[in-house]
Amino acid sequence: WNTVAGTGTAGATSTTLNLPCDIFVDNNLNLYVADTANNRIQKFASGQINGTTVPTGTITLSKPTGVILDVDGYLFIVDQGNYRLIGSGPYGYRCIAACSGSYGSSSTQLNGPYSIRFDSYGNIFISDLFNNRIQKFFLVTNGCNVTTSTTTMSNGTSMNSTQSVPLLTSTYGTNSTTVSSSPSLSYNLPKFSAYATWSSNGVTLFNTSTIGTNPYVWLENSTIPIRNISGGLSSPYAMFVTVNGDVYVDNGNVNSQVDKWAANTTAGISVMTVKAACWGLFVDIYNNIYCSQYTIHQVVTKSLNSNSNMWI
Repeated sequence: WNTVAGTGTAGATSTTLNLPCDIFVDNNLNLYVADTANNRIQKFASGQINGTTVPTGTITLSKPTGVILDVDGYLFIVDQGNYRLIGSGPYGYRCIAACSGSYGSSSTQLNGPYSIRFDSYGNIFISDLFNNRIQKFFLVTNGCNVTTSTTTMSNGTSMNSTQSVPLLTSTYGTNSTTVSSSPSLSYNLPKFSAYATWSSNGVTLFNTSTIGTNPYVWLENSTIPIRNISGGLSSPYAMFVTVNGDVYVDNGNVNSQVDKWAANTTAGISVMTVKAACWGLFVDIYNNIYCSQYTIHQVVTKSLNSNSNMWI
């Protein structure tokens, strides 16, 4: 693999990281890293080892763990140390969910939030670690006229009666100026208006009473898992599902590898050798896989088009 961020030693310079967690790679191959212990989000332009800190205006981050972008390049961040979710837009950063300032287990609170993802309707999903649950915050409005304008890569029926069609998502390829669906894009990049708001009360989709300890995969808007990933794993920290149904699971804690569970298979194969557990996994539009190695303060990548899974 190749190192794309961090030197392997903890630090707070432009070339170092300190306990990196979640990662996101945009269509121009810019890498965003939740640099948790440095209380910042670092952006590494494609091919650059010097990162720049993403400014968050009047918002002060505390141990950010999750980061994702929308189709316009605005960031949404899990601000774990402040128990909240913040998002950016044309008017800067604001808190958009769990904004009480305190941790808890009510529907308006989080406790140890970690990662964030969108569905094709712009709803937000948060892994709420210390509450042992997955919380869903519905997109309530996406415009000043309280309507949602939409198209996407995915199909499905919304659980929210105010949403009838999915949201616009990004196209495949770099420097794209149009918006359409793409079979190659493995993540949703909704298009939000400057007035988008989400429900203040989260809905618990899954908790310890509905799932076990293995990774599970669900289709959008379903509560019945289509896959249970088990066998040969040891304390997986992250996973990534591509649009064709392949599942990549961290297996680095003990077994020093990332495993691929191809669609319609019942066993995983090693596709990447790592030196530590991956606290974030990502597959970009060119089929490169990225691993955020929390304990060694580094993000590494390799091409999944190569037969080699060895270190470079």
